[in-house]
Amino acid sequence: MKTFDDCLKFVLKWEGGYTNDPADSGGATNLGIIQTEYDRFRKEKGLAKRSVREITMDEARTIYDTKYWQASHAKWLAAPLNLVVFDTAVNMGVGRACQFLSTALGLEPSLTWTQAMSDKVHTADHLKTALAMAAQRPFYRIKRILEKPSQKVFLAGWTNRDRELFDLVLKYEL
Repeated sequence: MKTFDDCLKFVLKWEGGYTNDPADSGGATNLGIIQTEYDRFRKEKGLAKRSVREITMDEARTIYDTKYWQASHAKWLAAPLNLVVFDTAVNMGVGRACQFLSTALGLEPSLTWTQAMSDKVHTADHLKTALAMAAQRPFYRIKRILEKPSQKVFLAGWTNRDRELFDLVLKYEL
């Protein structure tokens, strides 16, 4: 999981094709991109609105690169931490990825990238940080279900995704 394309393969495996599950607050989604994000992207490009059902792989790749890979700073991190940060940003939001990373680094939790995070992450052990960050995901999911029981329908998929992420991270030497 050294490159954006490697990490994107993992993300796309879990994000799948078109869905519009009433229990999903994101609404209509295709290739993991929600309709509102796709609308924003097309507007920024000066393109007409259209259904997220029609998103191309190139458009999805561009959105993932700019709105998640770069926005979460995964682009500048070594494997396997880049994968954990990127997948968390996609699945839970860039703010949550920053929060989990800052906590894993032993810093005050922050929903935005900070200078303190930047200073500390480059001297941190990326494997240990990735494991500490990934370990926060299941607890967050349980908290989310307790707050909003309708989300329980997604728990099995989230658990499988988290398990596979842990397995990939553990392939790196401690």
